[in-house]
Amino acid sequence: MAASCNKLIYRNFHLSIARASVFRSISHDPYANISLDDWFYHNFPLQSQTYPFLYIYRNHPCVVIGRHQNPWSESNAKLVGLYPDQVPLVRRRSGGGTVYHDLGNLNVTIVSDRNQYDRKKNLEMVANILKETWNLDVAVNDRSDLVVNGKLKISVTCCSASRLGRLVAYHHFTLLFNSKLHRLGQMLSATTRSGLRSNATASVRSAVINLSQLNNAITYDNLCSEIASNFNKVFHPQLNNKMIDINPDSESNYPGITSLKSEMMSWDWIYGKTPTFEISHKSTLSFGQVVIKASVKKGLITEVELDVGKTLSNSVTDEIVDGLTGCRFGTEDILCIISSLGKKNSTIISGSHLTELIDWLIAIFGRK
Repeated sequence: MAASCNKLIYRNFHLSIARASVFRSISHDPYANISLDDWFYHNFPLQSQTYPFLYIYRNHPCVVIGRHQNPWSESNAKLVGLYPDQVPLVRRRSGGGTVYHDLGNLNVTIVSDRNQYDRKKNLEMVANILKETWNLDVAVNDRSDLVVNGKLKISVTCCSASRLGRLVAYHHFTLLFNSKLHRLGQMLSATTRSGLRSNATASVRSAVINLSQLNNAITYDNLCSEIASNFNKVFHPQLNNKMIDINPDSESNYPGITSLKSEMMSWDWIYGKTPTFEISHKSTLSFGQVVIKASVKKGLITEVELDVGKTLSNSVTDEIVDGLTGCRFGTEDILCIISSLGKKNSTIISGSHLTELIDWLIAIFGRK
């Protein structure tokens, strides 16, 4: 960001915040908390800011996918998404795999100058805290996961992810201390659609455990306190800074955060940034074999090929293909369009066959 804008941001910061080294969010809004990760990335370094610094937060239940992932392959599309009856889906701007967040999962971000970036050092700091404070057998494995007893992860699917720039970088990871693991399993059990082929980054599933299951003395408050204190000992032994609670939704302290959050909540970002994938399906319905193939680019259905034999005329088949093309994949849009086409052509194809075909197309392309 331009120097003049950095000066504006710095003036808006309280002096104690600008010189702090440990921040904790008072919000549980995943879109606000994760957007602040990127606000730090885009707007720092600020004059007089202490580097590296620590940012910790908790979120209400949500599923967070990596920047280059396919949400339909990574999460339970029946339970996770943008509809009011679903657990929110978030696409972060860093890479890595899919994680489940709730109030029993602590999120840790370390923002640093690019030349200070050191994932191993960050994770070893946390491993040492858990060893020394609660006598846990914790280590960093070769995948940069925090594991206990050599096998059980204390993070969800992807322990850590990063975003690296020319001048600044951030590394963030999660710590399960009292998460609802049964819900985690439900949310991350992907309702894989038959015939979906994608080159998107795939998560690596592993067995997990809560820290509180290993030592019930571990709580949110003492975990935050120990991490904050030891962070300063490791990175800033000359400082005596305390952890500062902040509101990530403060436009006055973080100019532009509202725009970052709005983008992160949008369908175009969450689904539209999905890497291109293909879907094909062949079934035998009561009236014969049907085959459909399509590409999905930026979340929109494209290049549809439909073969229903002699059940429909070419004009009706073309109409269905045209109706599907450009629709948002995995949404209720499909239901409206396909049903409309069905009513329009109800005199051309028998009612039972029509209903069967519509149900088949909605199951493939619509909301689960």
